[in-house]
Amino acid sequence: MSPGLAPTIELLTPGTFNKRLPYRCNICITKGRPNGKIGDCVNARSIKHFLTQHLQSDRHMKALGKTPTCEGETVECQGLSVSDPQAGTLYDFRAEFGLWASMTNLKAFAKHSYWQNANSDEWFIRSYKCTSRCVQKEGRRPTCPECLQLGHPRDVARSPICQYNIDKYNDIHILNYFDIF
Repeated sequence: MSPGLAPTIELLTPGTFNKRLPYRCNICITKGRPNGKIGDCVNARSIKHFLTQHLQSDRHMKALGKTPTCEGETVECQGLSVSDPQAGTLYDFRAEFGLWASMTNLKAFAKHSYWQNANSDEWFIRSYKCTSRCVQKEGRRPTCPECLQLGHPRDVARSPICQYNIDKYNDIHILNYFDIF
């Protein structure tokens, strides 16, 4: 076995798990196998074939995409900044988002965490599924994939920010501006 496969593929004792030559993939984790997927190499001459077949499978590639890579330094996720262009649709509606967030009872009804930096008037969102650790990419804020997903058009931007409630909040804002009441 090559040293490059050592943390990913672990050869097990022959005959365990009802397999002739079992191996464990520590990346392919499922509910049934929380310690990793168990495969069989059948015989000693086909080890390379079965390991290559598993390492190139769609399931392994998908699981490999979910694991953090070592391409950069792992730092704490700072959440999604609405004022950052990587926020996607929320960046386009940042003024409306600020108005919506200031008029909504976020503590009582929101499943994600919202907060505002008072010095820069910048809003941040942290997903309730936030992994809290992410890889620092050069030139970008440290944001985990779960928090980045909040900027997708089908996530937070689909809420009242971009729909019919904007008109209601704009009307309230105009009334407050002219101090009619």
